[in-house]
Amino acid sequence: MIWVPNQLVGAPSGTDVTIDCQTEAYPKSINYWSFRDSKTMLFANKKYVTSDSEKRYHIHMRLTIRDLSQSDFGNYKCISKNSLGETEGSIRLYEIPKPSLAPKSASELNRANKEVLKQPKVSVVRNMTGQSVRDNRQHQSRPVRPTVPGRLEASGNWGPSRYSRSQIVITVFGVVTCLTSSHHIPS
Repeated sequence: MIWVPNQLVGAPSGTDVTIDCQTEAYPKSINYWSFRDSKTMLFANKKYVTSDSEKRYHIHMRLTIRDLSQSDFGNYKCISKNSLGETEGSIRLYEIPKPSLAPKSASELNRANKEVLKQPKVSVVRNMTGQSVRDNRQHQSRPVRPTVPGRLEASGNWGPSRYSRSQIVITVFGVVTCLTSSHHIPS
């Protein structure tokens, strides 16, 4: 009996690839690899590295093909023969394109995220009395709730008394910053 975990294997040219096959047989079997036609055996050399791990009647066959070139893509067979018969498994090796860009490292991603999350430069905003909100705010800006990125809200609350209360809500990249200020209007 023979089984192949991966019957379809893709790899880019210029890389190494390992294909494997598992067999169980009694009496003990002769196991080998072939390429394109099952009559020609593949022997270990610079191009092909074969290895077998054996546990009683179970054999795990591996074939590593080094430095893949165009002529290496096609059908490989793992073949197992003993006095009672023969069985084979088939693996198709096909070419996939090389990755065009190397994946970004975690530090590059973190650096990019910090650039996005930097506090925006806020232009001077003036309240009803003409004072700069940045100059007269009494509380630190604080995140309130996430919202749609890039949305800008402004609202004001002015009562009939001699006190003025203004509130500006700025939303940048989903972080809401609320600037509030209260001050006394001279009579």
